Amino acid sequence: MLLLEQFPFDPASGAARSMRTISEIAARNGWRVRAVSTTETEAAAPLDALETLRRNGCAGVAEHSVAGARALRCTHRAVEHTVLISGGASFRGRLGGHNAALDRIVDAAFEDERPDAVFTYGGSAEHVARLRAARARGSAIVFGLRNAGYLHREAFEHVDHVLSAGRWLSDTYKREIGLDSVPIPTPIDPADVVAPRHEPVFVTAVNPTLEKGVYAMVRMFEELGVRRPDIPLLTVASRGDTGAILRAANDAGVDLARHQSLMHAPGVAMPASIYAQSRIVLVPSLWCEPSGRIGAEALVNGVPPIVSDRGGLPDTVRPEGGPEEGGGFVLPLPERLTHRTHIVPTREEVRDWTDLIERLCDDEPFYEQSSARAREAGCMYAPEVIEPQYAAFFDGVAACPM
Repeated sequence: MLLLEQFPFDPASGAARSMRTISEIAARNGWRVRAVSTTETEAAAPLDALETLRRNGCAGVAEHSVAGARALRCTHRAVEHTVLISGGASFRGRLGGHNAALDRIVDAAFEDERPDAVFTYGGSAEHVARLRAARARGSAIVFGLRNAGYLHREAFEHVDHVLSAGRWLSDTYKREIGLDSVPIPTPIDPADVVAPRHEPVFVTAVNPTLEKGVYAMVRMFEELGVRRPDIPLLTVASRGDTGAILRAANDAGVDLARHQSLMHAPGVAMPASIYAQSRIVLVPSLWCEPSGRIGAEALVNGVPPIVSDRGGLPDTVRPEGGPEEGGGFVLPLPERLTHRTHIVPTREEVRDWTDLIERLCDDEPFYEQSSARAREAGCMYAPEVIEPQYAAFFDGVAACPM
């Protein structure tokens, strides 16, 4: 059972999407998988969950009464979903008054058939109690480690297996709290991510928030807007809204709205639409990004990503043991810039970024070479490479559940 307190189709949550994709891999490898979740989203506004499910190709989408609660039921890639209609936004791990309804739905699922394993993440008191109860009933608890927000041993007292998003994250937990985990790269489903047609137009930045480096984006786009108004720039909303970068710029005294080359798009249900028109993808994250789905998704589309050197981002865009110039580009940002600072860097501090962007836009042979290297590096996320690793992990869970 995939058990999440948020929407597994949440376009604003790479973690939720990864958990869903991993569950679908398990379903393709012999497991019967049911998913119990809610419509909570990390986006700034509630989603139309029913329409999102339909856009994702879910079958049999309909509202039902489940254990006395309103829920949506459907099937997606052999996973049976029951989604509590909770309607929340800006989700940060607290369900509030919807916990009782979620507990009833979970209880009903267990009465129907006890799962051998519960695949989950989250650390709220209510969710931990839910997992302890599942374990007491005989289900193994498999924790999907997607960030560095659980750096205390108590978070894993009720957990039997830990699956991490990559080597950097596993190394961090081992170093900080002595936790062993199995690192497997972020799963990328080509059906969701790979654009069938590619028109390389925009320099694209997704999710302009403090963590993702919105103030670094402000400086880069200001410089490019002034020097190179011929280069089309695009921000794609995710957890924020389409005006997030303009508000950050205004707070810093920068008028980005005057640049006609800068456009803004709302969040999308299917990531492939982002890459269909992207020439370059920027990921100037200022927090320790555990893996960074955007960088991986760009690679498999042959779109060169330029990422910061924070956290696991370098590992995400460069094949293990591969050449330093392979895959995506990794550039530093000043240490004084963090996900808590509201500081716009100087033009010199982002000069390497803007120079590289201009070269990728002007030098077509260099761009074609960089695109080919990106696509080649993206092979490490191919289903035939990734799926056997996840299948082996879940085989291990079946062999030694608790």
